[in-house]
Amino acid sequence: AYTREVVVAFRGTNGLPGASLDPLKNIKASLNWVTNLNVLMTDTQTPDYVPDSKTHKGFAIAFDTVKGELVSGVGGLVKEYNPKRVLVVGHSLGGALATLATAELLHSTAAVPQTLPIVLYTYGAPRVGNDAFVQYMYTQMTDTIDTTVNGVTTPTQRGQAWRIVNENDPIPLTPTHTDLLPFSHTATGVLVRGSLDGGDVYVCDKQNGEDVRCVAGEFSESVNIEGSNAHTHYFGIDMQFTCSAENGQDELLDVAAVVGGVIGGVVFVLLVWWGVYHYARIHKPAQAARQKVHNTPDLEAESDSHTHNKHT
Repeated sequence: AYTREVVVAFRGTNGLPGASLDPLKNIKASLNWVTNLNVLMTDTQTPDYVPDSKTHKGFAIAFDTVKGELVSGVGGLVKEYNPKRVLVVGHSLGGALATLATAELLHSTAAVPQTLPIVLYTYGAPRVGNDAFVQYMYTQMTDTIDTTVNGVTTPTQRGQAWRIVNENDPIPLTPTHTDLLPFSHTATGVLVRGSLDGGDVYVCDKQNGEDVRCVAGEFSESVNIEGSNAHTHYFGIDMQFTCSAENGQDELLDVAAVVGGVIGGVVFVLLVWWGVYHYARIHKPAQAARQKVHNTPDLEAESDSHTHNKHT
């Protein structure tokens, strides 16, 4: 058991533009979706320390705004509290940023020593980078380090990565895994079937993030009658819940509402285009993948209680 840890958490996309009466929230949501929809890969090697690596341009730009503060902040906490591990978590867009943050912390050995384990958990995260980036993550995570507990030194993996996905969550199917947009998932995938409160859990190929047995999702089934969304609910927790400050909201100017409305309208048009385009490209492959999943009996099943103790 870990008695001390540094936790780095990234929230997901802040709702849909126009879904709130608060113009500031609409602006924030619009900016989040601008990040999500910037699906082209970076023009240059990103991260610059990974040969041939390229990542989602929108995610890379967003992460760059916090990278320096992240590394210095985590480094300061590690030095002050001497934790047993660094835990990085994120949902949706936050999962993508958490993945990039983990890569950066693995590289920043001055802030996070190689002897300090780093563990990554993402929920409903999209693909982040190409094969070179994915291979870097796998190599770094499986690198062997010596850890000492109660005076006993043993070789262990430097880190762990768990990419948890609900069966009908469509977001992990994006961006595409094609020649046009050659994004790939990081390992290890964990598929959750059944109840959004936590159904049957299957651990996928620990070396291949694109294990077809755990690529499953259909837009048509992503929302049920009660409105619970397979993307926003994981293990009974509503990932949409966020804390917000009420102070100062009465002083928002009307111009903020106008700007939010304009941005929201533009993003809405882009969302319609994105939905039609990606639905056509993903729906049929997803159906085929789901069929393969249900016809494959050799997934490693774990009980709810074991999974809760192991992965939460």
